[in-house]
Amino acid sequence: MVALAASPDGTRRFRERHAARVAGAHFRTTPDDLTVASLGLGTYLGEPDDATDAAYADAIGAALALGANLVDTAANYRAQRSERVIGRTLADLFARGDVARDEVVLCSKAGYLPFDGRYPTDPSRFFYETYVKPGLLAPADMYDTVYHANDRGRALYTARILDLICATMKCQAR
Repeated sequence: MVALAASPDGTRRFRERHAARVAGAHFRTTPDDLTVASLGLGTYLGEPDDATDAAYADAIGAALALGANLVDTAANYRAQRSERVIGRTLADLFARGDVARDEVVLCSKAGYLPFDGRYPTDPSRFFYETYVKPGLLAPADMYDTVYHANDRGRALYTARILDLICATMKCQAR
């Protein structure tokens, strides 16, 4: 059976395989008993283009080969391209036997409405055409739930974004 997530046994196996090449304190144990490298690879930065995809694919392979088993991503990173290149790269590495699925800790985020493969010139139209018009979301579904954290970590209401989208697209916000 193929593992669907990192496991305590898998992450310990990864640590044991890399123990000779990293410092003794390089790996840490989480409260869930996963063994995680103290350094990971983040995939937030870069343009949503093929060149950045190729650079991330190389970086993922190199990071895992050097003993970093933590990869951070989110659907909104680079218009979903970060998660897609991670998936393709890991599938290739798993198929070649370079690393196993249960050895790699993937961190992602939920709740984002991402762009699809590129940044649109008109984000309001994209959200309307992609999410509102086909009925995936009603504007009221998100009306008062758009937040961000400031530098002190407090949640602040930022904007009534769907008001703006709906004003542009002439739809009903509530």
